[in-house]
Amino acid sequence: MAGRNPRGRTADFRTESWYDEGQFQGVVSLRNERTLAGLNALELGRLRMSVGYETHKKGRPLSPMEVASLLRKAREEGASLQECAKALQLDGTGYISRFLRILDLPDDLRQLIGWGADKHFIGFTSAVELTRVRDVRDQRTVAQAILSDGLNSKEVQQVAQIRKRSGRSVEACIGEILRMRPKIEKRYVFVGSVAEEDVEGLGRLTQAARDSIVTSGIERLGLCGATGRLGAKFFTLAGDERFNASMQNVGKESIEPQLRIHISEIIRNGVADTFEKLPGVCRSHRDLSVTGGSRPAHGLCPHDE
Repeated sequence: MAGRNPRGRTADFRTESWYDEGQFQGVVSLRNERTLAGLNALELGRLRMSVGYETHKKGRPLSPMEVASLLRKAREEGASLQECAKALQLDGTGYISRFLRILDLPDDLRQLIGWGADKHFIGFTSAVELTRVRDVRDQRTVAQAILSDGLNSKEVQQVAQIRKRSGRSVEACIGEILRMRPKIEKRYVFVGSVAEEDVEGLGRLTQAARDSIVTSGIERLGLCGATGRLGAKFFTLAGDERFNASMQNVGKESIEPQLRIHISEIIRNGVADTFEKLPGVCRSHRDLSVTGGSRPAHGLCPHDE
């Protein structure tokens, strides 16, 4: 709309209300004049709201490809990289060049480019790194890995470097990068207490002997994939997914009372000292013959598997 200056004359500018995802973000006041070769003030204003320092905190009215297209338009009308950077209040021309590079990607990949990181599209930085992959077929393969395997911009850069350096297939390069990712192993922990009357007896044993006792209890209950630590007052069991599955089968609520009984049998039968003399107790099953216990139904000690 046209604006008026304090003297009541119509001024040569327009205002545009800007909404992002339905939320009002502000009003931009723009003079109706060409401020960058090939672009009018409205286009330049949208560029400034889409590129530059902290624009991500406000949202961006233009997509990366829309930004790139306007910059290309300005360049085709004779604007230099320096003039584009100055008009957008950027310190250098590097950012401008990055936008222009994504124009080299095939059309089907351009439409997938967005801001930030999202599993549904290719982030701008990842798209810039994707241009380092020269073959169009390879670009599409890497783009698929970005969407399906979540390759980030650093990983895309590494794929391009390995592909160029080794000459291997892009699929092999992607596989190598995926194998380099750290593997996260989830561990499950169970903490319980021993009977108060057994605290003194356990306190007289070495740590190795106490651990042998709890290890024999782990086998007696049929808990797989677990290790144990027994103190004078508490015990701790830790293990992988097999341990978690075993706890579900045995019943978490029954683990503490059953291990308490197992520990008490050993202490009260006066055979705790035997564990000081039997390294690898669990492996030989001699702990079970001492306590009168029985092997788990599957007949195997989880540490012998």
